[in-house]
Amino acid sequence: MDQVLESFPKELTEGYDNFHQLGSGANGVVYRAFQKGLQRPVAVKLLHLDTLDPQALQRFEDEARVCARLNHKNIVGVID
Repeated sequence: MDQVLESFPKELTEGYDNFHQLGSGANGVVYRAFQKGLQRPVAVKLLHLDTLDPQALQRFEDEARVCARLNHKNIVGVID
């Protein structure tokens, strides 16, 4: 896992801990991690930017903005 962490953005390795892969797909990989500052478990999705086309990246960013505005017990919150 340490080799994988070396490829993570610096912000992740400084702010989060204990990464464990939950799953992967065509667009990226989802990890369970621990957010150090707020002392809570989180899910972190890292996109495969090298294979992602600009339109798909834009859709992902748009979806994240919309989801960040939602607040419901059955919807995962967007942190960052």
